[in-house]
Amino acid sequence: MNANSDKDYIDARMEGVDARLDSRFAEVDTKFAEARAHVDARFAEVDIKFAEARANVDAKFADMNTNIKTRFEDVNANINARAAETSIRFANVDIKFEQLRTEMANGFTNVIKWMIATLLTMIVVLIASLTFVVNVSNSPVSHVVTAPLQAPAPIIIQIPVPVAWSQGAPATPPAAPAHK
Repeated sequence: MNANSDKDYIDARMEGVDARLDSRFAEVDTKFAEARAHVDARFAEVDIKFAEARANVDAKFADMNTNIKTRFEDVNANINARAAETSIRFANVDIKFEQLRTEMANGFTNVIKWMIATLLTMIVVLIASLTFVVNVSNSPVSHVVTAPLQAPAPIIIQIPVPVAWSQGAPATPPAAPAHK
């Protein structure tokens, strides 16, 4: 065998192998292209289903969002109404506290007035009683024991009774003479 013929033989064989490999690669490429097309079609179907699911979920979320907004607006309105009612009640409580403070201040003022008046009265009574005790203890009469005073003898006045009454005279007087 010569080098050319071997080379030609190897080249021919390699060309055959290359041709078979190329045809096999072409078949594999075709099968891969078909598989890729099939997978792409499936992914397209899945993408459509995902888009439908996403649209469905977005619609549900939009409904939920609307529902939640409505409910939050209702709750917010309710809370605002309660807050206004509570503010009114607190204002009423503040008014009541101011009235109570005024009444307590007036009460404290009256109590202080009465305490001062009572203190002054007690001081006046104390001074008067001390003056009385000092005057009584310094008087000379208080040391001398005297006998109790006797009551004076009663005075009896007797009126004489007229004689005519005592002898049974008539109770009616005689008639007076008539004047002409």
